[in-house]
Amino acid sequence: MTRPASASAAGFREALERVAHEVEVSSPGGLHMATCHLPPDSDPLRLWGAAPPDVFAAFWETEGETFAGIGVTPDAFDGRDSPDAPETPETPETPGTPALTGRGTPRRFGSLPFAPDWTDEDWRPLTEVGFVLPRWTLHRPAPGDTVKVTLCLRGTGAPVRADQLDDEFRRILGALAGEPGSGDDAGGRRTDGTSPARNGRNGEARAAWDAAVGEALSSIEAGDLAKVVLARRVAEPRPPHLDAAEILRRLRAEGSGRFRFGLRRGGRAFVGASPECLFRKRGREVEVEALAGTYDLGTEQSLVDAAEHLFASGKDLEEHALVVRGVMEALEPLAVSVTLDEWPRVREARRLAHLSTTVRAWVEASVRPDELIRALHPTPAVGGLPRESALRLIRRVEPSPRGLFAAPVGWISADGDACLAVGIRSALLLESHAWVYAGAGIVGASDPAAEWDETAAKLRWFGELVGAGGCE
Repeated sequence: MTRPASASAAGFREALERVAHEVEVSSPGGLHMATCHLPPDSDPLRLWGAAPPDVFAAFWETEGETFAGIGVTPDAFDGRDSPDAPETPETPETPGTPALTGRGTPRRFGSLPFAPDWTDEDWRPLTEVGFVLPRWTLHRPAPGDTVKVTLCLRGTGAPVRADQLDDEFRRILGALAGEPGSGDDAGGRRTDGTSPARNGRNGEARAAWDAAVGEALSSIEAGDLAKVVLARRVAEPRPPHLDAAEILRRLRAEGSGRFRFGLRRGGRAFVGASPECLFRKRGREVEVEALAGTYDLGTEQSLVDAAEHLFASGKDLEEHALVVRGVMEALEPLAVSVTLDEWPRVREARRLAHLSTTVRAWVEASVRPDELIRALHPTPAVGGLPRESALRLIRRVEPSPRGLFAAPVGWISADGDACLAVGIRSALLLESHAWVYAGAGIVGASDPAAEWDETAAKLRWFGELVGAGGCE
């Protein structure tokens, strides 16, 4: 991997000419990068929203940093940049995704489907991508910091025009300045030009939910399951003026979620503000959050009210304990040591309170992010226990594929670090509507009506965000 050349925006043309030359004369496969720095008010979200509909674009934001990536570097991180590079995370159960290599800052962004081969035409442009290294990346390390622009190219041995790279960079600057361009067109073209019925608001959907919960309770009573998480989706109208970037901008303004994310491709956008971390890996240290048990704060309840309810609720405590147990069991084969919080804490996310326990592990030096994904996903917080039995029931009783809902979404770096959220509090945006998703954990003490109400509380975030009201 070539050391990146850094420059100011004014002097970036020279760095682009160098990279173009290196790509042309180097042996195929090497990774070549060039960087420059922009003012702190260069918002990566603006670039993400301006990406053409047919170009892959990724957005990621936490309290500490903001990323946007557009385009794809072909065959990135294919194992030739470093002798001790992690191996490819490609498995029979995941889409093909290139291996990470090198020691430095390049990061792949993306997601994997909730379950292998469980997708449909609405989801497919996004679920077939996996994790990729963007061609262009904008990174703001912290609020107020300068923004670093990075171009990543793979050596081809073929000519690359520096003026074409410069044109791409100028379009990025134009997007950051708000100049008219392709704009956010995250919307699938429905052949009939209509939106589906709001299928979360009728008796048929409620009857199907009650039947699914009933089947889950029967499996639990028979001893086949300890817990399963069932999900439903509703179709919400999408106002014509409301693009995917604006939704993320509104989520940012109200501070929603620990992890705000957006993936765009093929006229689709998957956006959300997740409260839940699947895992965070720094070197050999891995941190996982077990999040389960929900209390609706509504408009008047406080966290004190939530704590009183959650710690007195046998159903919520059982659900949370099963998630913690599942996370511990998943980490133990990979870890030297595993510890957890002595007691759960109560955490708020968009007027919903949850029980949360942090599990920390010190893993073997050889453990890679892809191994952690396979071990942990789906946790019992979004899947169930035992995992395979729960997944079979989920696929049997849920009427539509989850796609990327409740799936791992985030980044994996070239040195093996990673931060992946669970893709909940999320929606798939099409042209005329959005599919909004929510789930509820079913245990032996669950009541179908109460679980329906829990999903309704989780679904209302999108209606509140766009001014359309909540979901019932």
